Amino acid sequence: MKVMAKNDRNKLICILVAGVGFAAALLAPLTGIARLIVFLTVYLIAGGGVLLQALGNILRGQVFDENFLMAAASVGAFCLGEYPEGVAVMLFYQVGELFENLALAKSRRSIAKLMDIRPDHANLLRDGGAVAVDPEEVRQGDLILVRPGERVPLDGIVAEGSSALDTSALTGESAPRDVRTGDEVISGCINQTGVYSTGNSATDIKTRMAQFIQGNESIIQGTFMGDYLNANANIDEAIYLDMDNILYHAFLDTAQGEYLDMIGQQYGLTRLLGTKAEGDVDLTFLQDFIVPQGSLFTTTDLLQYETVQVYTAIGGTPVRARLRAMEAGTRYNIPTDVVLNVVNFIPNLQRVTRVNAFQGGSDPETDDAYRARIYDYVRSYTGAGTKHDYEVWAKQVSGVFYADVIPLWNGNGTVKVIISGEHGEELDATIVKNAQDYISPQTAMGMGVAPIGADVTVVSVVNTDLASFTIKGLVLSAGADEDAVKANILTALQNAILNVMPSETIYRQRIESVLAGVNGVQDFDYIWLNGTDYSNIVGDQSTKYVLNTITYTA
Repeated sequence: MKVMAKNDRNKLICILVAGVGFAAALLAPLTGIARLIVFLTVYLIAGGGVLLQALGNILRGQVFDENFLMAAASVGAFCLGEYPEGVAVMLFYQVGELFENLALAKSRRSIAKLMDIRPDHANLLRDGGAVAVDPEEVRQGDLILVRPGERVPLDGIVAEGSSALDTSALTGESAPRDVRTGDEVISGCINQTGVYSTGNSATDIKTRMAQFIQGNESIIQGTFMGDYLNANANIDEAIYLDMDNILYHAFLDTAQGEYLDMIGQQYGLTRLLGTKAEGDVDLTFLQDFIVPQGSLFTTTDLLQYETVQVYTAIGGTPVRARLRAMEAGTRYNIPTDVVLNVVNFIPNLQRVTRVNAFQGGSDPETDDAYRARIYDYVRSYTGAGTKHDYEVWAKQVSGVFYADVIPLWNGNGTVKVIISGEHGEELDATIVKNAQDYISPQTAMGMGVAPIGADVTVVSVVNTDLASFTIKGLVLSAGADEDAVKANILTALQNAILNVMPSETIYRQRIESVLAGVNGVQDFDYIWLNGTDYSNIVGDQSTKYVLNTITYTA
């Protein structure tokens, strides 16, 4: 959303008010002192700021600038009795200034957007390989490698290879731009298909083929042999480029998208597409009504859900309906207090009442997460029911990022699998059930991936609030806002504790270091993590500590 700066907004208001006043003054049958007062009032509304700026510049010794010139011209018109001309000069000047400020603001936004798309590294070709360096380290004449999906880090000329570039972020043009050897490219474009191929450009290929020509036959452009070599060199360049792309997509380290999916499927591992959150609502109608399947409901954040089946409602009696998110994702997991409204009008619908929190939504698996899961499987998986196998099985379920396995936790043949989310946090009951059903839906029956005889229990870690977290003797920097500083402290410490996994220890010294680095904190006496002593908090497999509130004492 584009927002006009406060100064520009005030200037626009002054211009509009002055413009209306100017038009009224021209149309009104005024004479003498009344005419002067009206035009002078309009003039001061339009140009009062210019007069003050001109006066201030004169006092600082800066006389001849645009403010002085506009003031002199308009005041001169008033002295000559040409009041409308004096107001018009100032009014049109202010309009021009406003347009100039708006143009500058637009330019600044455009520059900021260009800075956002600036790549933070360049793949410099050095010693037969590509080394990631800061773009500022690249010198004129260096060769850089731009892989598919990467942004061009610097302006330059394509030395070898060809590709299609996405220039939409720079030019607004949605159609890809084809480039080949010798074409100029600008930084910020996205390389969509090609990979630079060292030594296999059309020029290199033509040079190598020319070495096999006997005699003194000319190979310059326009001769039979020259045109023949050019045609074949261009075809071979495209072949080499395709080979480079095949090699790039064929290995697990570099494959992306559908090519990574193909590698995973070789091992029976498919990408986790995420799951859709579900929950219940009570629908109350004034009269009997048939609620169609697919009826849409939305939150104020435009998260949409649909009914999973047809429901028959009796007038005045709530009917319980199951809603499912339209898309997969954790953002569709919403608490009970979030209001839902209908998207399209439903006749006689009186009330929508939330029954429970919507749960079970998980995000689609990213390339990096999918690649790590494939590596985990390839390097350690046995399929025999080892401890590591259970960890691999648990992470095949969408929403599960980590798993701890406790063998023989309740006697022979028993296995407990403790699962958690991306930051080790507690998972909802839907994801836990999905993991249980995938690994072992029926005890010891071998109906899931677990072997026959294994009594498997899947549980989630439990979020536990550090309810007695205490900071004693907090001293703020001079002029710091207490509420703002405390809000920043809570955010900083929450983030620090968020990254501590369930089985890890929360070290008091680490937390104190984070607190000391919060802007506005000058000093403090000490921190109690549990409200009673200076000890660390030793984690365990089943507990994820979270921080919701902080107690401050003098």
